Amino acid sequence: MHTDTAECGLERLTRVRACYLHACLKCVTSSFLTNTSLRERFGIKQENRASVSRYIREAVDAGEIKPFDEHAGKRMMKYVPLLGVTVREDLIDTRPARGPEILITI
Repeated sequence: MHTDTAECGLERLTRVRACYLHACLKCVTSSFLTNTSLRERFGIKQENRASVSRYIREAVDAGEIKPFDEHAGKRMMKYVPLLGVTVREDLIDTRPARGPEILITI
């Protein structure tokens, strides 16, 4: 257990950033951040999944990720990075010369 608040804060910021980057990776591979995917990424055992839920909640509270469907049940919840929320189907560039691209507006 850490007693230095600056060190604890740094760990929290690192976890939030890691959650965000994992959500970005999942987004570009047409997937979502889930409790299971983040637990696997961090190498956390199944019985410690509550800590992963806390990490996700920290990232949501920090505004780094958002639920894909806010009405989904807790076990079915999926998350996207904040930038992933603005990706729209009509902004996908499918020109064959360059291949498909996703245009993201911020």
